[in-house]
Amino acid sequence: WDIGMAVDAIRMANDLDVVVLVTGDGDFIPLVEYLQLGLGKFVIVAAFKDTTSGKLQEIADRFIDLKRVSKILIRK
Repeated sequence: WDIGMAVDAIRMANDLDVVVLVTGDGDFIPLVEYLQLGLGKFVIVAAFKDTTSGKLQEIADRFIDLKRVSKILIRK
């Protein structure tokens, strides 16, 4: 599924100003760098901070910790 997400992001990037990735997987670092440096896109990563690659958090233009918005996303 990782490859599918990366292909979709690259395929759609020309029509987007901002790309939002909902993943904490450090395998997406090359994709984020390509979107930013190669295509000039603003990249937001949304994931749970505790389980997200530190480097991915660092290189994203913006990182959203889903734990902080979990009340919106998760019903009890």
